[in-house]
Amino acid sequence: MARTLTPEETRALNRKLIRAFESMLTKNSFKPGQVVRWKQGLKNKGVPEYNQPAIVWEILAKPLFDSSRAHVAASPNFHEPLDMVLGVMDGDEFLLLHYDSRRFEPIPQ
Repeated sequence: MARTLTPEETRALNRKLIRAFESMLTKNSFKPGQVVRWKQGLKNKGVPEYNQPAIVWEILAKPLFDSSRAHVAASPNFHEPLDMVLGVMDGDEFLLLHYDSRRFEPIPQ
């Protein structure tokens, strides 16, 4: 049976939703070699972890869109503009992966 949120839970969820919305609208200008991390509440992929550094490898002039059958309209990755390539460490392996730059922020130096 579906659970109904309490008024307090609804208010807390509203605050989180508005913070995530505003964070997603905040666009950063990144450049290769810059170290970045996920913005809080916007992680939608397995790596990197929250607060794990990633390095900007490339900013794409034209975003790519994953057209795999796995990314249907109900998927969190459906029609997401992948406009940034990041270098990430997955264990001891260096990987280059595509991401939506709106989900990242610079790591303060």
